[in-house]
Amino acid sequence: MVLKNLVIISMLSILIVSIGAAYSMWFDTVKVNIYVEIDSGEKPFIDSYKGFKCCNETCCSCCSCSTDCDCKGLEDEQMILYNDNKSLSLSDIVCCNDHHCSSCHHDGEGNVTVWVGLVIKHEGDIPVKLADVNVTVNGTYQNINVQYYGYGPFKTSFQSVWGYVDPCTLPFSDYNNSLILEKDYKMVLWIKIDIVNCTSLPYVNITPVSNNWNE
Repeated sequence: MVLKNLVIISMLSILIVSIGAAYSMWFDTVKVNIYVEIDSGEKPFIDSYKGFKCCNETCCSCCSCSTDCDCKGLEDEQMILYNDNKSLSLSDIVCCNDHHCSSCHHDGEGNVTVWVGLVIKHEGDIPVKLADVNVTVNGTYQNINVQYYGYGPFKTSFQSVWGYVDPCTLPFSDYNNSLILEKDYKMVLWIKIDIVNCTSLPYVNITPVSNNWNE
């Protein structure tokens, strides 16, 4: 009988202890270690590039010449990648002079248009979106105007907007400046830089800017 009572008391003690522990765990603060893998923050980079300098000859009333688009490809030594291939520098861009109307003054004199094509590739895990294109011009000029046109995204071929290009017919239609690039995808970016009344352009620096896709 005594043994039976001891067994009952022991079971009641275990039950009370268990209920107390469960009650304590229910209301106590639980500490949990959580490990989150964060993307390395790798940004898109310039995978390929090309450039053109264009002089739009606009003639004044005292001359009998037509308006024309005269473009010439930039030399390899005029274009240099820097900033881990995230920026492109152009050097020694010669300003245009109108030889047909040298005796007349008109607003087009000294203007130059630069077209720059970039193939942008993304290798990061988090998709990114093109936000802007920063262009800085080191030289003597009155004003600059920058416009850009995005095409893609492309996984493989993009020659329709990159192969043989006549800069006088740029930009291509169906551009999209809100492109989202996923991992291993590319986009083609054509940038038009109009520089007004320039006399000297030692450097032009171009940097595409991207944010995370949901920003």
